[in-house]
Amino acid sequence: MIINIDKQTDLNEVIRSINKSNVSLAFTEANLIFDDWIYDNLPKPLLQIGKFETVPIKRDLALLSLLTIISGIVRKLVVDHDARLVGSQLYTYIIGNPASGKGHASFWKDCGMEYHIHLEQKFD
Repeated sequence: MIINIDKQTDLNEVIRSINKSNVSLAFTEANLIFDDWIYDNLPKPLLQIGKFETVPIKRDLALLSLLTIISGIVRKLVVDHDARLVGSQLYTYIIGNPASGKGHASFWKDCGMEYHIHLEQKFD
């Protein structure tokens, strides 16, 4: 299924139109923020996110972005999924209303850029 979302579209309306049970889901900052226990149990390098991001929604975007970047760097890790081996690469697609902070995720891609440049030079 492909869903085209025009600019200035209320995403709650899109969800209502897709949802067969007509349950209204209201996306608010309060119900989209990760619980603190997630951050309390992160490995040490990722614990540093809290030093850079104090706004909860931006902190969550930073974590999602970094997990996506790290998954692309970890090349030799494979997992057994549905009786087949698959790589560890995660893909993140962030949707939201205008000015909701989606673009903040792009700032974190620079964390993986040095490694990307290293790989380009190594295999070029």
